[in-house]
Amino acid sequence: MLLVFLAFVVVLEIGLRIFVGLGSPLLFEKSDVFEYYVAPFQDVVRDGNRIVSYDFGLKSPSAGGVKSTILKIGDSVINGGERIGNEGLSSSLLEASIRQIDSNWQVQNVSCGSWGPENQFKFLQANPELSPDIVLYYISSHDLFDTIGRFSPVGVSVDYPDHNPPFALYEVLESFIVKRPFFPSDTLFMEEDNFGKEAFSRLLSLFVERTPKIHVFVHPTTSEISAGSYDARGQKIIEELGDRNISFTENLKLMKPSFYRDDIHLNEEGHKFLANQAYELILSRGWIE
Repeated sequence: MLLVFLAFVVVLEIGLRIFVGLGSPLLFEKSDVFEYYVAPFQDVVRDGNRIVSYDFGLKSPSAGGVKSTILKIGDSVINGGERIGNEGLSSSLLEASIRQIDSNWQVQNVSCGSWGPENQFKFLQANPELSPDIVLYYISSHDLFDTIGRFSPVGVSVDYPDHNPPFALYEVLESFIVKRPFFPSDTLFMEEDNFGKEAFSRLLSLFVERTPKIHVFVHPTTSEISAGSYDARGQKIIEELGDRNISFTENLKLMKPSFYRDDIHLNEEGHKFLANQAYELILSRGWIE
């Protein structure tokens, strides 16, 4: 009986690794500057999705040898996490469309789950070589006051692992059955004071320093779509963009609930929408001829 049980465990372990990709999650690294980022040079398959990270932990190769670049900047909305493979990301789809016009362009995906304006600002500040011709920025209402926490979640939260689990079954137990708690929420989200808004303002200023071709997409949650309006934080984002005279699109009236896999994150249909939307915008502005 024991041998049968052990054989079952071994078969289950192998099955979870081969068919689901458990046992080799996407790993993260800590940063003293911008809190954390996806560890570079990974190539994993999770639930059938191939996820590759390159220089700086980006989900796109460096711009070596490419004349012109588009920076798509955001958080998990454009990053896709482990739910969307690299080929299905809006950045990859946009690049494929643009290269049919001009093969000298590359779209770089500068994003990480739960990155707010402060993380993004400090990441770009620390990597001045990421100097784009075009910036496309994606921000949600809840991002405005999302600032760098007092403690890094890397290696503590199951959502930010820094090493592979010993077994795929261990990952099932840790991630889906007995999920380890992290720190109180105030370590990741500061009170809604001016600090988060100042980080957003600094990020916009950095965009302006690097290129005049900037467009911001204000990403709605499905709850906001149902309500027909952004929450108070989203309204502040729109006000700031208007005050700075930075062009933006309110996606509230354009996104469909069918584009989402939860309240915030997009499925493959949603990523296709973002890619097509960005492509049409770029052509309409004459940013690529």
